[in-house]
Amino acid sequence: MITMRHLFIFLFFASALVLRAQDTYSDDFESYTAGAFVAKSNTTNWRTWTNTAGGAADDAKISTKQAASGSNSFVIRNTVSGGGPEDLILKIGGTRNKGTLDIGWKVYITRDSGAYWNFQGTATPGGSWAMDCQILPDGKLYITTGTLNTKTIPFPIGEWVDFRALIDITNNMFSIYINGQCEGVYRSQVNTVGGVDFFANVGSSYYVDDLFYNYSAEAPVYGATEAGLVGMTVEGGRQIEGEVIKLNTTLYNVGTDTITSVVYQITSGGGNFVDTLNTVLAPGKTLNWTIPNDVTLFDGDNNVSITLIEVNGGVDSFTCNNAMNATVFAVKPADHRKIILEEGTGTWCGWCPRGAVFLDQISPLYDEYIIPIAVHNNDPMTVAAYNSVITTFPGFTGFPGMVVDRREVWDPSQALQPALPFLREAPDAIISLGAKINDDPTKMDFSVKFNFLNDIPAGYKMFLTLSENDVKGDATTYNQANYYAGGASGPMGGYETLPNPVPFSQMVYQHVARSFNANNNLAAYTAGDSLVLNFTVAMEAKWNQDKMKVIGVLLKKDGKVSNANDATIDEAVKAGFILNAKERILTDAKLSVYPNPAFSTASVNMQLSQATPVSVSLLDIQGKTVFTQDFGNHQGETSLSLNLSQLTSGIYTVMVRTNSGVATQKLTVIK
Repeated sequence: MITMRHLFIFLFFASALVLRAQDTYSDDFESYTAGAFVAKSNTTNWRTWTNTAGGAADDAKISTKQAASGSNSFVIRNTVSGGGPEDLILKIGGTRNKGTLDIGWKVYITRDSGAYWNFQGTATPGGSWAMDCQILPDGKLYITTGTLNTKTIPFPIGEWVDFRALIDITNNMFSIYINGQCEGVYRSQVNTVGGVDFFANVGSSYYVDDLFYNYSAEAPVYGATEAGLVGMTVEGGRQIEGEVIKLNTTLYNVGTDTITSVVYQITSGGGNFVDTLNTVLAPGKTLNWTIPNDVTLFDGDNNVSITLIEVNGGVDSFTCNNAMNATVFAVKPADHRKIILEEGTGTWCGWCPRGAVFLDQISPLYDEYIIPIAVHNNDPMTVAAYNSVITTFPGFTGFPGMVVDRREVWDPSQALQPALPFLREAPDAIISLGAKINDDPTKMDFSVKFNFLNDIPAGYKMFLTLSENDVKGDATTYNQANYYAGGASGPMGGYETLPNPVPFSQMVYQHVARSFNANNNLAAYTAGDSLVLNFTVAMEAKWNQDKMKVIGVLLKKDGKVSNANDATIDEAVKAGFILNAKERILTDAKLSVYPNPAFSTASVNMQLSQATPVSVSLLDIQGKTVFTQDFGNHQGETSLSLNLSQLTSGIYTVMVRTNSGVATQKLTVIK
């Protein structure tokens, strides 16, 4: 039944927009028998993903364990690997391409669990997705209307919550309410609605009760002045502390008057400020609006909002769409820390273009902090040993799948948010990469050096891989399957305009893993120790070394990434190849660097007990060697002058190497 609270919101919406209900359905599930299948019991309003009559494993059952009213609800609980089995679909009378749909239900999410549902774009399951709603165990609802998360909303766990969507299909406006509070209006990439899919996504455990919908084929009618905001994205920065970003949203006019001025307020951790947008926005038109005011990010959740205060000098009647609130998460990375994202992919995988689009979005933007690697499966770019590691990783159940820093597995389109917090973890070692041309042109020698910052026990692991960009195939085995062809599943970085499959002549593959070498049992080391490992890698003639990177990764005993680093092959060759060795740390060198901070020059001072060749290197905060100079033989009190004129501002590690060992000192350069 429709409660008084439901009726109040619906009537408010109806009075503001003038609509007439034509199709309604409500259910408190009290007429069902405990343990009964929902779709099998009511084929008029329900079906499952695979079965119109229900009764199969993907049908949901009636439960008496939780109920918002009465005794019954239905339960969606993930009990099988990869998600499922429940995949229950609410019918709404067909594919709706106009009018208004008012729909809602109460949901109870079990503690330490999540929930997932989506609005299908067609009555036939799988035709397209209008909106995804994913609630994670941390109590955050991620609303997705395309390839990216458009908003994060707090969502209570362990209690009954009223979820509601007032959907103006004609104008493509999804108004989302949580417990009666409007949380914003969104526009879908697919301007139709065909049903709701309640799916037992991985980690899901939730109950649904008091469900209803009211559909009207009439197009809503708004007042003379009616402006709204939809969607919020970030431009001009990364989700890193100190980055300056700008907010982008869409301003639209569904009223009958032309909009000429908008007074708006921006609220963020940096304070509040009010400004005015002067524009000419005709009825029915939209404006892609980048807010000119800067927002500086801090570590943690940055709550930001855009609110329309006045439109044409007054306030419009429908205020739910006057504000967009979002949480922009940012982190303060630990010094020298990089994380890796390993995507399981293949030319045969029709959904895998999604992973390629995501990696293109983070690289080169996040190259200072994130190393993307595309690990291919069952195609000409497969590295068997690497593919085996990814496909057997716990939680990897299908393609495309993103292994995040060897901790978790996520869909590639959602991998950035869970990945970023790992940047806060201080690494156990700084990783430096070197290379040299082998006498055999079909091979290359690489060195991976670890300067340990912490004591580590025996049993750590490491691996080295090469990746290549701009890879082009020369046969049909390089054709890329593409389920996004035709655009029914929304935009996907241009793949929606390409055929299925995409011919190899049109495909360019990025971040392709080309090799895999591992050492799975490192000895124990103490803070200050150094370890150098050497690898000889077979280099195929068709590989373009100018487009390749060498990647070194240190893994903890439990297999999680401790740290990683990468360099182009040219950078590795310039850094120099180091023969494998465990270097002794000089404790009596009395190393100092002056001045510190330094501007254009600095002196490295030390005490050397015996004559020895001395070289000095500078490593940036990511562990890359940016400067190396040999100073010949020295003994006793030694002072060496460094030319810093070519360096940018930042924190560097000064590394002095002698025949007796190495010594290090931090140096801050200011320009």
